[in-house]
Amino acid sequence: MVAKKAFLLVLGIIVLTLMVIYFGADEVLGTLKGINPLIILALALFQFGTIILTAYQWHYLLSKEKRVEISFFKFLRINLAATFVESVTPSSKLGGEAAKIYLLKEDTGVSYNRLTTLTLVHKYISLLPFLLISGVVLFISLFQFTLPAIVYLGFIIILISFTLLIGLSMVIWSKEEYSNLLKGYNGNKIIEFLLAKIDNGYCFLFNAIKETRGIINKGEQLYLLFISLLVWGLYPVKIYLAAWILGFEITLILAAIATYAAYLVSMLPLLPGGLGSFEGTMGAIFSLNGLLFTQGLAIALLTRLITFWLPLLISAGATIYLILVDKLSLSWKSSNSKVESQGVV
Repeated sequence: MVAKKAFLLVLGIIVLTLMVIYFGADEVLGTLKGINPLIILALALFQFGTIILTAYQWHYLLSKEKRVEISFFKFLRINLAATFVESVTPSSKLGGEAAKIYLLKEDTGVSYNRLTTLTLVHKYISLLPFLLISGVVLFISLFQFTLPAIVYLGFIIILISFTLLIGLSMVIWSKEEYSNLLKGYNGNKIIEFLLAKIDNGYCFLFNAIKETRGIINKGEQLYLLFISLLVWGLYPVKIYLAAWILGFEITLILAAIATYAAYLVSMLPLLPGGLGSFEGTMGAIFSLNGLLFTQGLAIALLTRLITFWLPLLISAGATIYLILVDKLSLSWKSSNSKVESQGVV
């Protein structure tokens, strides 16, 4: 599994490199050459602010759990480690969430079922504003800009997935119990095994969705939705600033359309972190609306340096720290508590 993830990450880098070479490495690198490192640092701090806001949302939800004590900075390290997993797997962000659930279970002792519940709530809070903004932007683009068909496909797939999740949640909320698929079935052992697996999965999801009720009230929900709206609203600003730094004049509307279109395509589970698909989509949109493809690609590369590669390095560092320091600390606490419980200390 690790080898497969590493292979996919390398494949994504190769695809991106070939894209740059094919469309003109000299032009792209020439455009990026000479950027002031202080400007890159300023943009990186801007990006880190959105990481903090996203982590704050999750920590806020986690604080609703009784008898759970985890500092924000400890959770931030766990969240960054999950981001690292998310960045190296083509999983539409689900790989990162699974890693986060596992690490939180190890650290806090909260059940997988309950952590899955919090994940569902956070997904709803983070995806709803994105879908709303993307829908508005795509509607505007129908009258003013030309977009590749895959952008609309990405929006439809994500919208359907989100709708199915909400629909399933509403069905489960309206039920008091679920039916056992194996009830009265006596047949093929393989089919029986598969039905048992499906039944267990449904039971797990049933309990998780049932528990989402009452975690946060309406006011808290609106508060967290506003934070998500702010986070997603800042992304086009980063694209606009990247274009401005490189000397290209674009409108904020075009920046918004290129941003959300690129993210819609990159969320499809094609390559880790949307490598290649994000840059290619953004370059194509800019090339269809006034810029050369190489210029659009340069904007995308500068943006990804700030929003993907630098966070990837930081999250890799957080992952190493978590393994070498936090996990050793957890082991020490665990062994120490056992000694105390035995009356030795």
